[in-house]
Amino acid sequence: MLQELLMRRGFRRALWYALFLLIFELLQELVFSRISILGVRPLLPPLLAAAVGLFEGGVWGGVFGLCAGLWMDGVSSDSVVLFTVLCPLLGFLAGFMTYFFMNRRFFSFFLLSAAFLCLIAFCQAMPHMVRNPSAWASLFLTGMLQTLWSLPFVPLSYFPVRRIAAADLLAVEREIKLRRQVG
Repeated sequence: MLQELLMRRGFRRALWYALFLLIFELLQELVFSRISILGVRPLLPPLLAAAVGLFEGGVWGGVFGLCAGLWMDGVSSDSVVLFTVLCPLLGFLAGFMTYFFMNRRFFSFFLLSAAFLCLIAFCQAMPHMVRNPSAWASLFLTGMLQTLWSLPFVPLSYFPVRRIAAADLLAVEREIKLRRQVG
């Protein structure tokens, strides 16, 4: 990944992803922290980490997820390392699953995002369930509401990342064609 990042195309892609991460984090912290439905706020950056993993592979997804998780834990008062651990794992898993047995279509990503959001909700609720086992129903409802409130933002993470990855693939194909014509 480091060698690819040092190339011009990889650096440009990394800058685009960093810009999208900044936009998603600002939306998360400035806009959606004030808008809550039944006390629940959406999670945007883990969706972006999964999308990067889906299109760029597990290493890019893991590194991007680490950046997103560090930022989320840095601005969040709820968790210390939850997102720093989960976001890289989700980004890597998305890349791993795409590499071996999942396609890169929107419906597949939507289902993957729903599963990842449910996993995040479960991990967020686990400390509270350990302290108060009788609150599992309200924690389950809160987690499902958070998942449902986050799912409408799946296209906002899928389509821009797909566009960036496709633009890079087209540039590589053009470069290969030019090299074949010269050689």
